[in-house]
Amino acid sequence: MKIAFLIDPINSLNPKKDSSIMLMEEALKKDHRIFFFEIKDIHIIQNKCFLNIVEILIIKNDKTWFKKVKNLNVEPSFLDIILIRKDPPFDQEYLHATQILNTFKSSNLKIYNDPLSLQFHNEKLSILNFPNLIAPTIVTKKMDIIISFAKKYKEIILKTLDGMGGSSIFKSGISDSNLKVIINTLTKNGFNYIMVQKFIPKINLGDKRIIMINGKTGSYSLARIPKKGEHLGNIAAGGSPLAKKLTKKETLITKKVSKYLIQNNIVLAGLDVIGGYLTEINITSPTCMKEIYEQSGENYAKKFIKFLENVSK
Repeated sequence: MKIAFLIDPINSLNPKKDSSIMLMEEALKKDHRIFFFEIKDIHIIQNKCFLNIVEILIIKNDKTWFKKVKNLNVEPSFLDIILIRKDPPFDQEYLHATQILNTFKSSNLKIYNDPLSLQFHNEKLSILNFPNLIAPTIVTKKMDIIISFAKKYKEIILKTLDGMGGSSIFKSGISDSNLKVIINTLTKNGFNYIMVQKFIPKINLGDKRIIMINGKTGSYSLARIPKKGEHLGNIAAGGSPLAKKLTKKETLITKKVSKYLIQNNIVLAGLDVIGGYLTEINITSPTCMKEIYEQSGENYAKKFIKFLENVSK
């Protein structure tokens, strides 16, 4: 197969932990051809779409992890698979890219995750489809509603709806003299919606990432454990990764979310679970495959490439 990855600038990818690179490696092991491109490489010219893509091989030396084979300017139909793996935020540029690519889906060219799913699925708001699986949660831009929520639950988590890697996530509470400042900062003085949730003390046991492939998971998740006294487990925010077997509660969550993922053509997702509560459903560029593999031997990247092979037969 010819598989193209829509990613952030390739030099920003970290070969020590990036799931996109692991997916590329697994694809190359099966003799598939690998390409990458960025949003700026998508063009419409005389009613035709063109992609400026670069074919690469994976190498390992002190300077780089990849080797460019050739640059190509192709129509999307040249490819068999496009994997959209660009990090959030899902901004106007990201939206327009998915709108263009959606026009060129076909039985011969498959795009994952589905561009329409990316447009309609917010990684934070999506958990509201599962009210019985989440901690007490509100979404608002109003100061008085948030203050009332804080009075009820004492300690709360506030976050923007488009952040990633632990950015723009604050722990606060009704006794915090900075609470109103945090609210005004995140809502941009009442202009933007934010999500506010009851603080889950079991974050000290880790913010668990569960990989889902076509509605199914494996045996292991990755618990991202915060530094002592911190509330963010994200590895990008300094959390320590620890592969753990899924608990019965976590397995139950995956089964309940599975139908939603399949119905929305979301074939690769990363569920975030804290203390038995679903906190996010990540679909833009789910990570943690490499850490899970290194600690448990469970290879989600290999499973996903096998899935792509099966659907392309």
